[in-house]
Amino acid sequence: MKNIYSVPIDTVFGKKSIEVYNCDIMDFDEEIDVLTVSASHRAYMPTSRSLIESLQEEGISVQALSSSPLIDLRNLCNVWLSQRINRNSKGIKHIGCVEFEYYYDSENQWVINDYKLLYSLKSYFSMLSIAQSYDLDMKTIALPFIGTGNQNGDASSIIAPVVYECKMFLKTNPKVKRIVFIERSPRKAEYIASYLRNISLLWKKDRKLAETQVFISYSSKDEEIAQKLHSELTQKGIKTWFAPNKVKEQYPEEIMAGLAESDYFAIILSKNSMSSRQVQTELQTAFEDSEMKIKPIFIENTTPPSGFDYFLKIWQHKNAFDPPIDKHIADFVDDLIEEVASAISEDQ
Repeated sequence: MKNIYSVPIDTVFGKKSIEVYNCDIMDFDEEIDVLTVSASHRAYMPTSRSLIESLQEEGISVQALSSSPLIDLRNLCNVWLSQRINRNSKGIKHIGCVEFEYYYDSENQWVINDYKLLYSLKSYFSMLSIAQSYDLDMKTIALPFIGTGNQNGDASSIIAPVVYECKMFLKTNPKVKRIVFIERSPRKAEYIASYLRNISLLWKKDRKLAETQVFISYSSKDEEIAQKLHSELTQKGIKTWFAPNKVKEQYPEEIMAGLAESDYFAIILSKNSMSSRQVQTELQTAFEDSEMKIKPIFIENTTPPSGFDYFLKIWQHKNAFDPPIDKHIADFVDDLIEEVASAISEDQ
């Protein structure tokens, strides 16, 4: 097994860690107090190359364990914790399960409900805290990059809240010493490690990167580029307010709440967005917030109409209309991270 990254977490209970290993969980040669698995709601049959299948091959049946769990919160928040597993060669003491729900998206595709997944993740760590009352000897919690395997969840939407919940759990739980991400996919393992490297830079300044939020404003016709920006920001440790992941029902109210919660306003400028009343309204609202930092990025070489030019003229912009767009987006995010880090240093 290969440890590719570890980040220390300072707590009132001593130094702890979040670690990333690139190996099959079945090849991990240390004891695991709680191994986290994911499943569709109340569906525990092994599927090809899944963790549940690997456990089944080792004589550990998740389906059997689900019938009489130690803690069962499935009716409330889709999580449960197994009874103690006796006599297994892998040193796994308990199975903790996070269950997912799906829905049909606008293209009639069967996709994971990211909102409920994140709620279940928060509930999962709360359940592990409750488990302390059972006097369990928990020191190591292990998990794959849950939700991104056969469930096909969006890694860029999942990584930030997962790491945040891991960190907060370690800070508040007196017994658990480490949380270990174990991924057999080199790409996924490096994705997690890269996120931890970036976010730990600001952790060292005693300021959670998760406290900084960027509102992404764009025309729906430019959603592919907006998605690239969202993914790049999230991968580098910046939380985003991105409409496809946030808007559920009350569009105007949720937009206004998102703006109020955000520190930066990244606006993707094109002929499409400059002809959008919604984007102009968002820009005007951001401009009226004296503490909001507006970050324009031009994806087309075009002159803003007067309605936009008035609000944009005092803010430095990024030109991204010469290919490749991915490099411009990466540079834009790196500049923003440097600005955030500089602002934090000035505050201290």
